[in-house]
Amino acid sequence: MFYGNYRLRINLFPLRELFLNRVNAPATTTEEFSLVGRAWLTEQAFTVIKEHPLLGVGSGSFIIQLAERAGEFNFVEPVHNIPLLITSELGVFGLILILMIIFSIGKNFLSTKNSNAIIIGALLMGLGAISLFDHYLWTLAPGRLMLGFVLGLWEGQIARDK
Repeated sequence: MFYGNYRLRINLFPLRELFLNRVNAPATTTEEFSLVGRAWLTEQAFTVIKEHPLLGVGSGSFIIQLAERAGEFNFVEPVHNIPLLITSELGVFGLILILMIIFSIGKNFLSTKNSNAIIIGALLMGLGAISLFDHYLWTLAPGRLMLGFVLGLWEGQIARDK
């Protein structure tokens, strides 16, 4: 246990500046621009959700709505939070559907004895954590492909348990 912790610290030590630059007060204008841009995108997502709460604006239409309301030189890209993006695009019903899927995965994860399903479930948890800070699992084809592949692996292992 000590050895693993020691190795992790040694491997991550060279990356400490990158990590601390993100968590502490932004030291560069690039980081500050990124944080301000993400905060603005989050604010815009909440505005879209308030305007279209039940059905959202449609799948893939968040950036279209954003482009209509943004100025000429503003930051037009999806919000960097998939639950917010899903709620703004698909509304509360879409969010409920995604939460039901997450709940089903969590329930099966806690009850499985299959080691492969546990490993793939941990991978899904990692992708879930990433989805709170980026949008590529929802908006970009390679991200959707990766998510679909991991969900397929997960379902295959759970079906093997039954």
